[in-house]
Amino acid sequence: MLRQPFPVASLTAGSPSGSMRPPAERRSLPPEFGEVHATPAVLALVDRLVALGDTPFVASWMDANFGGRARYELPLAVRMMRVWREAGRIDRARSLLTSLAPSTSNGSLDSARLSIEKAALFLLEQRLEHVEAELRAAGRILNEVARGGATREQVEHHILSAELECAQGRRSQASATAKLAEHLAERLDDPPSRASLGTSLGRLCLRLRDPRAAAIHLRVALERLPPRSPVALTSEANMAFALAITGSHLEAREHAHAAIAIATELRAPGLQADAYDILGVAELLADRPMVALDAIDEGLLLASEQERNLRRTLTLHRTLALAILGRAENARDWFGRLERLEPIGATREDSSLEHEIAMASLQARIEEADRRFSDVLDLVRPFGGSSADSYFAGLMWMTAARAAEQSGDSQAALEWVESASLLGHKHGWVYPDRDRSANLWSMALRSGDSRVVRYAEHVLTVPDAASMASMPPPPSRLSLLSMGPPSTRSLERSMEPPGSSIELGQSGEALVYVTTPVGVSRVALCDIKQNTASANLVVDTLHHMLRIGDREISLERRRALEPLVVALLRRAREGLSGDDILRAAGGPGPESADAEHRVRVLISRVRELFGDPGAIERVRDAGEHGKTRYRVAGNLQFALVEPLYSVGG
Repeated sequence: MLRQPFPVASLTAGSPSGSMRPPAERRSLPPEFGEVHATPAVLALVDRLVALGDTPFVASWMDANFGGRARYELPLAVRMMRVWREAGRIDRARSLLTSLAPSTSNGSLDSARLSIEKAALFLLEQRLEHVEAELRAAGRILNEVARGGATREQVEHHILSAELECAQGRRSQASATAKLAEHLAERLDDPPSRASLGTSLGRLCLRLRDPRAAAIHLRVALERLPPRSPVALTSEANMAFALAITGSHLEAREHAHAAIAIATELRAPGLQADAYDILGVAELLADRPMVALDAIDEGLLLASEQERNLRRTLTLHRTLALAILGRAENARDWFGRLERLEPIGATREDSSLEHEIAMASLQARIEEADRRFSDVLDLVRPFGGSSADSYFAGLMWMTAARAAEQSGDSQAALEWVESASLLGHKHGWVYPDRDRSANLWSMALRSGDSRVVRYAEHVLTVPDAASMASMPPPPSRLSLLSMGPPSTRSLERSMEPPGSSIELGQSGEALVYVTTPVGVSRVALCDIKQNTASANLVVDTLHHMLRIGDREISLERRRALEPLVVALLRRAREGLSGDDILRAAGGPGPESADAEHRVRVLISRVRELFGDPGAIERVRDAGEHGKTRYRVAGNLQFALVEPLYSVGG
């Protein structure tokens, strides 16, 4: 699969390279065994070996025993296509596909598998219309043939459907399809299949910008996969990235080293370069840019000139590392190289807006390194009103916040850091430059949005670089050969579900967040009444209750309105746009045909719930293209009570 810009690397988004070789000690069956026939037992063995991640060996073995045939039966052809595709031999898989007769498909389960393999190949080529057609065909067969069975094929079908929706820019639908795939995967009793699908689900979650869910799937995969297999390499790299971007830097470093060790044993320089790049990303996010620079330089030495997308991503990360180190002139030089290395075969997912944001974010970070704070703000302002949802957007908002602070505009600095915090809270991301941004995180603690406060508290607990200074530098390529098996460190601490840990105050009482027009504060559970006594409207999300004066209204039967009311109170100062209202309420989104009507209906229901039509004001942003916003009235004394659980809950 094509390599994407930071933060997702090719090891986190694609299948192993064709440069992998099977271990020397593995051989196909001896000649005296005679010709091997594609019996059901042989096909079942192939399925099991592929599920265990032994794809290079299986590809070599199938080549030796079946590669010379002029015609393949459908069950054998499907498996050979899959083996060659997963081994990175895309040309062989494509050649086999074109050699199959149109009548090969016969409505059986193998026909569904063939359509799934076709869809996977077409997705690599970004032929999205063909992918959609093949998935429809596979879906029809699975619905007819596989009632109550073929769970693995159904999961693969849903994963590919989510990949397609993601490539088409339909992220909300892709997330829903991924959840369905996760639900079906839990029904599988076969551990090898669960491990293989765990790798695929983890990779999909990273594309959907959900690194916490990705780490959970990858932990399941790594517990069951052979430690030195190519699939384990992909899982280790994915895990390193998922942990690094969520702040678990020590564990991320271990998994990145394990990925480098596997790539070294496989004698695949391109994959080694990719793994070093992921190590560089992990060190960069751990606020160790000098160590990151060494790892990225190692990757650049290993990457060939033909691997243009890989070299482009390494160049991008090197530019960012130089900017963080304050080497503005060197960073500008590498930024010029980056502009000349345009990506090959960019997907539809890589929209022009996201590409512009990534490049503007790098430029802004370079200008900050040169202390040109006004230039930073000039670069960032055009993107201020965008609904960008990428990691580079968060980096850009943080750069703008530091520039505004240095320029003496504390209000603008707070607005920028709030935008970055909301993205970080949503996806679980952690940004670099935490020492430089310490004042901004302290400022964010005084925000009126509980999500911003919660995220700032989380960032302030992430270990800094000083606590990691005693760790050894990245080992050389030769010393990696002697490393032990990859770590499968438990993720229970970093992946605790919302509400799993309760923080206690000095009195021993559990703490909660209380948001009022003044701001957000931590309050002991026993003191809620005292701290909300002056409010004439109280929303209690602990018990799903709304209190207006002496009247209590249960929100249990109004669960669609509760998240919208919470969002309105969290953003009481600036209010919500129509798109924000639809996203908060759930259901059909902004792209639906009746979006404007739904906004009016939802606001009408909230006003009715509050019992006061004037409780929600309708305002319009300045300018010719200003958006209409809805916010709570300035004279409304409200209080929002929320549980005190971890970031992203």
